[in-house]
Amino acid sequence: MILDAALIRRRRAERGLSAREVAKHLGVSGPVVSAIEAGTNHNDVSLAHWLRLAAALEVEPVTLLAPSHPGHQPPTAAPAAAEDDAAVRRLAPRGNERPDASRRPL
Repeated sequence: MILDAALIRRRRAERGLSAREVAKHLGVSGPVVSAIEAGTNHNDVSLAHWLRLAAALEVEPVTLLAPSHPGHQPPTAAPAAAEDDAAVRRLAPRGNERPDASRRPL
């Protein structure tokens, strides 16, 4: 995966974190974080490190992907949330009706 090195550097600075602090959060050495920020070892970034890096920088993981990366897509939470709300309404008990899970067999 190709990460947006400039965004990573900017977010780390905005959060006031040192490379060493980010490295500690990721469980790697400071030079590894420096290489990530330089864009030189993105092929070595595991999924776990990508997720931890996003958490440390307080961003959604997808935002760390470089815009030219084929998997880069802005999050689209609004339609999914609307679908989830509709599903909850369909499954929610109405009136005095109890949910199926709480019904006892006769």
